[in-house]
Amino acid sequence: MKKIIFILSVVAASMMATSCMKALDNVAPKNAIPVDKLTSNELGKLINGTLFQMEGFTQSYWWDGSYMGEDLIEGPGGKAFDPHAETMDPSASRPSSRWNKAFTVLKHVNGLLDAANAAPNGASKTEALGVAYFCRAYIYYNLVIRYGNVPIVRTTTNDVIPISNQAAVWTMIKEDINNALKYVPALSDKYYISKEAVKCLQAYVHLWNGENDEAIACADEIIGNKSLVLSATSEKYASMFISGTTCEEMILSWANTRTASFLRLFDYTNDTDGSWTCSAPEAYREGLFANTGGDATREGDIRQVVCFTSSDWKRIIKFPNGNDALGQFIKNDNPSSSPLMVFRLADAYLVKAEALINKGESSKADAIATLETFMSKRYSKVEIADTISLSALEDLLMDELHREFYAEGRRWFEIKRRHRMDLYKQWPGEGYDYLLLWPIPLAQRELAGFDNYPQNPGYAGA
Repeated sequence: MKKIIFILSVVAASMMATSCMKALDNVAPKNAIPVDKLTSNELGKLINGTLFQMEGFTQSYWWDGSYMGEDLIEGPGGKAFDPHAETMDPSASRPSSRWNKAFTVLKHVNGLLDAANAAPNGASKTEALGVAYFCRAYIYYNLVIRYGNVPIVRTTTNDVIPISNQAAVWTMIKEDINNALKYVPALSDKYYISKEAVKCLQAYVHLWNGENDEAIACADEIIGNKSLVLSATSEKYASMFISGTTCEEMILSWANTRTASFLRLFDYTNDTDGSWTCSAPEAYREGLFANTGGDATREGDIRQVVCFTSSDWKRIIKFPNGNDALGQFIKNDNPSSSPLMVFRLADAYLVKAEALINKGESSKADAIATLETFMSKRYSKVEIADTISLSALEDLLMDELHREFYAEGRRWFEIKRRHRMDLYKQWPGEGYDYLLLWPIPLAQRELAGFDNYPQNPGYAGA
């Protein structure tokens, strides 16, 4: 499968929108090509345009889990913030902006799906269907783990679609994943959607739904792919986040190959001008990757030097900015085109370990073996005692998730999935579990009607 160089295509279904409601203007160009008249070349352009939009979607959603997981504090150019207060109000900007972005990009994805369904059979149609089904599942996965109940929009429309409960949303995601698996190719290009990428998303969907055996089966399929290799050195691990990487651990990254409108993660935590929005808590530079003993001996974590520099604790250098004089761990020749990591082999190992822990004492030995296999590539020395308690093993898993995906927008969702608010330092306290779901944005409720868009429990208007 060729590597896609993403370009923004202007075709019939590539319409910009601010939500999925009636307020959408008819912005289709007057010379738009009807979807049933698209040629394979034009369908290819629509695929490129959709993937271009998915890059922006991923970048806009990137920091949520780190921000709300208390993994970040204000940077030299930022301002103090309270991550939990950010979403307490249905009028808050974060839930509103993420909602708008998701349904804007969903319009492109559904347009691609409409066009693919109307196209004659052939390679372009197959490719378009695989891309569209995966992208829609990925968008809805990100929506449901934030909001819970959301409207299910399956085609390009300006009509009001009432909100569905999250069980129905999960069912729709599973359907789209199964459809995507019919059309996507086996892994050959790590910058393109593959069966392994779809399987990785499927594993997470099963995990969130408590379907542990199914999650393990998906993870095992990925782990069994001999072309995927866990990074065992700091250099290999760091290479996942630099332009032009060919890291053998990658399953899917958005290529982020652009000539303008760059998507640069380093702008937020490691900018070259000395002013950036977010930093790590000072204690993280030494404490996050510290050696530990007891039931789990861990020494020489390869990830520490990839994340932090001894010269400036305020910088998170995991996303290198290209200026080696500022303490970057690895050379990055074109930081404006560094890829956006979606899934890697670590996901499969950690999903499997979590699902095995969920199964209880009977699967504890398998969980230990899975974690040790993974951790042996991340440490110079690792050993987990057979006598470790199940609760201590879960704590170890949570710590490994924290280390592995630090500053990748995962922490809040890991805490939420396992209901581990005890790991927060500033959780508001008892009676605030409703914050684990974001509010339905007030502007959307006013536009669609309060009956069509009921508010999540605990928020004003519920």
